[in-house]
Amino acid sequence: MFVHISTVFEEDSQNSIYRYLLQFSIEANEAALKRHLGVPKLSSERAFEARHFAHGNIGTVVDWLRGSLDATPDQLASCMFACMPKVLREAYATAAKAASAKPSG
Repeated sequence: MFVHISTVFEEDSQNSIYRYLLQFSIEANEAALKRHLGVPKLSSERAFEARHFAHGNIGTVVDWLRGSLDATPDQLASCMFACMPKVLREAYATAAKAASAKPSG
């Protein structure tokens, strides 16, 4: 199973899982920043941060899945969170707090 997971990232066609995850990450970063900053459109600087971090984020996850990084999932997540641009880290921290404060059900 692990060999299969690592090889799915070798394909870089239009419909590849890598491109899907990259686009998803860019959009998630942009949405988190817009929500956090209370703006309908990001400045070019913030849009660049969202895109730049998404590329690094997905590339790192792919490296980890291929076995290039020796880390547990928790270690990987902690390192990635620490490397986020400050405003993006704040945006995700705020979203996580809001989500955990909502009653379940």
